[in-house]
Amino acid sequence: EIASCLVGSEMCIRDRGICGFSMIRVFGKVIDVPNKYLVPVIMTFCITGTFALNHYLEEVFLMLIMGVIGFVLIKLDFAMPPIILGLVLGSLAEKNARRSIDLLGSSETIWQHPIAIIFIVLAIASLVSPAISAAIKKRKAAKAAAAEEN
Repeated sequence: EIASCLVGSEMCIRDRGICGFSMIRVFGKVIDVPNKYLVPVIMTFCITGTFALNHYLEEVFLMLIMGVIGFVLIKLDFAMPPIILGLVLGSLAEKNARRSIDLLGSSETIWQHPIAIIFIVLAIASLVSPAISAAIKKRKAAKAAAAEEN
């Protein structure tokens, strides 16, 4: 029975590879399709897929709102990878943080473990470092401007 599963999996992988490699030129032509045709098709797939997942119209509206927020963030020149990582990993980190606090008994015992203190200090440093580096650059620019005047 295990052998038949392995053979079936191997056949699926092989067939998918053959289909994928034979369609590379066709899939590459998608780039040539004008946006006025491509965007409605993609939106239709996104809306259909979002609704088909749980059959809630509210999730479709949430998807559209998140799309508008993403568009605004792109226009305001925000970096997308940290935002995507935060959205994807945020709930997982929160769940595991809650689990660790439950295992420790209270949040006060975190301060008794040196490795936890190191991680907290590193987290605070990573949050504060952009503001500090911006202030240092501003101070250097002000000194350079003052030196040019003299």
